[in-house]
Amino acid sequence: MLDRTALPLEPEVFDRACEDYARMNRKAWDAWLTEGIYEDWTERAAPIDVETLLIVADGDPTWGLEMQKKLTVPHLSNVTIASVDCGHQVPMEAPQALSDLITAFAAS
Repeated sequence: MLDRTALPLEPEVFDRACEDYARMNRKAWDAWLTEGIYEDWTERAAPIDVETLLIVADGDPTWGLEMQKKLTVPHLSNVTIASVDCGHQVPMEAPQALSDLITAFAAS
């Protein structure tokens, strides 16, 4: 998990994440990594024709802005892109920034 974060996690957040990881269904995780991640739902889900907030983590090593622009944005007809200065684990790394973005978007 630490290779996916750009900001240090609070100790209690890190401990909880490790506990959650230890309790997860290993077969489900392995299936996600070997099969689920490669599923293409484009025909079933796109285009998405609702106002959408796409939150992108600036320090995400896999799903950063360029990858989102390539794979996600083309399927959204009305998208607002917001960035957060953190890594892949946005809710754990930057919960207040995430909450502020969602609250402002919902209020607009």
